[in-house]
Amino acid sequence: MSKWLLYAIVAAIVVVMGAWWYLSQPFAPGAPAASAVPQKIEQPSDAGLGGTIFEQAQPNPASNLPSTNPLKAGTNPYEGAYQNPFGQ
Repeated sequence: MSKWLLYAIVAAIVVVMGAWWYLSQPFAPGAPAASAVPQKIEQPSDAGLGGTIFEQAQPNPASNLPSTNPLKAGTNPYEGAYQNPFGQ
């Protein structure tokens, strides 16, 4: 048997054992289960500071902003200057 063939067999065994060890880790005792369903978190009954501020705020602070779209105002200087080069 060749020395390189022996090295290849040992390397293949090491790779297989490493893959087996890596894949068996999540299923070790004490490890959390991968398919655990998260428990429903109950919301506190009182609104708290964030809820109070949210209720006191305006519904949409951006509703009072002016329009800043320059194309909506009709500022195109070439709008009325179009001429058909073919005469029709």
